[in-house]
Amino acid sequence: WWFGWDDEYSFKPLFYRDFAPPYSYWGFSIEGDGRVELRLRGTGVLTLDFGNLMGTPDSRVLVYLNLDQKTSAGPSVLSKTVDVAYQDADSLTIVQDGGIILINRIAFSCWTTTTTRAPREGSTSTSRESVDERTREPGRSDVDGAAGAEMADEVMEVLGGPKHGALAEAPQEAVREKEPGRFRAGPSRIHGDAAKEKERNERIGAGNSTQPQATLFCFTLMLPYGYEPWLLAAQNERQLTFWRCDERTIFSNSTTLLDKSGGPLPIAVDVIDISLAVDYGGKWHTALNAPVFNQVWQRVVDMGVYLHFAYTVKADIDCVWFPDRLRHALQLGVPEALTADVATPAGRRLTGGTCSMCRQKGREADTCEDHVRWLMRLRGKTCQEALVLSARPPPMDCGCQCQALEACDLSGFPHALDDGQVIRGNIATLKPAVYINNCRFGLHGPIEVLSAAAVSVFINMRSQCDFLEDQPWGEDKLMDRCLMAIGVSRVNLFGVLTETACGENPGLCGAGDVAFHPFKSTRDWVECWTSSKNSLRG
Repeated sequence: WWFGWDDEYSFKPLFYRDFAPPYSYWGFSIEGDGRVELRLRGTGVLTLDFGNLMGTPDSRVLVYLNLDQKTSAGPSVLSKTVDVAYQDADSLTIVQDGGIILINRIAFSCWTTTTTRAPREGSTSTSRESVDERTREPGRSDVDGAAGAEMADEVMEVLGGPKHGALAEAPQEAVREKEPGRFRAGPSRIHGDAAKEKERNERIGAGNSTQPQATLFCFTLMLPYGYEPWLLAAQNERQLTFWRCDERTIFSNSTTLLDKSGGPLPIAVDVIDISLAVDYGGKWHTALNAPVFNQVWQRVVDMGVYLHFAYTVKADIDCVWFPDRLRHALQLGVPEALTADVATPAGRRLTGGTCSMCRQKGREADTCEDHVRWLMRLRGKTCQEALVLSARPPPMDCGCQCQALEACDLSGFPHALDDGQVIRGNIATLKPAVYINNCRFGLHGPIEVLSAAAVSVFINMRSQCDFLEDQPWGEDKLMDRCLMAIGVSRVNLFGVLTETACGENPGLCGAGDVAFHPFKSTRDWVECWTSSKNSLRG
């Protein structure tokens, strides 16, 4: 079986996760012509449990055997079962007809199976074969046996659901074929696999190897107590991380230790006279540290050193990272068109509109983003439908003139989630204004990478993001949304960061990735750095 979707296909967007039955699969095409197709082998009866997650009145999901429509699921039908008798080489197609395809279960009662493979020596061809002996059609992505388990495990790793092994033990010898443009369940994070790393570098960096190596200005903000001073001192002693950048600055608000030990800090710092105390809150109870880091970024701009380097890097002290790998990733992963000396608008309007606060009476405290997502979540509207409705002027609605990337859930847009993809901004600058999105869930703070022009634009135009300041977000999410809002180009390079909060296992510290987070003890930090460094040798 395979997926016949266009580039706008969204597989299991997280927004619909709470509405779908457990262990189901769902997806849709923005263009409206998404489908899932199965090429059937042998003869028997297929039992399909499917549905339609969309609640709009005219939405349907259709099921065809060859060209004969067998059944359909109407609005918000989450489980409908149909038995379909099939013969060898039949095609079962599940078609999006204004709906969202939902697949709960596919089962087979096989009467016979067929094969074109030569029988093994000493065996005879039979009417029933084990799954791992079935013929795989060239050019198709096999989703049988262990191959299906691998695919399912990748998806479940992305979404945090149970893996295939928790449900059934799969055959171990089946091999999954890879075909560009077919099933895309997000980046596979298999550490220590040089072939995977080589494939990713070739995919995201083809044609960019002629670019000059990126220069880096790096900084961090250190608490003058706890583990951070000593962990950073260990990095300094070994001349790692910040000490392998082209220039660095260590910020703190004190030159002495503010814990029981007292005494001077074990490392020289640039003192910034601000409080580092922050509240915690939001969905994930994270540090609401945007006001603190806004002042730090302002200090970076006031110093002006960053202007002499191509990129500015803000990294956390408990992040294990390799500046040389980052230079290489930027050289390969940032498209050459975005690194030209003169950047021109690319046509994406995220500024100049009214995608800030709702203007409808009684809803003035709501942001346009909150209102659009409310329409999607509670009224069952698609992204485009919610944008149209929210754009109606008061008193009909909020009068929000938004684009999808400003207001809708980004998980519903494959180009926002695919490794190596670019969301081009429309800001015109003399130098390229670009930043790196290091996680498929959005920019995460352990390592943030902005071009020099992006830093300047962020500080000079930050007032356009005032409507975001009241959101219970950390500085990373606020920066991500603000940079998009003011038109800075966003490049997805998920190989930059391996982090628990991105659904990955940084504890493996395998080869290839730029950064791993978090490692708060000096021993764990050094072990991770050593493991990753050694895995590339030989």
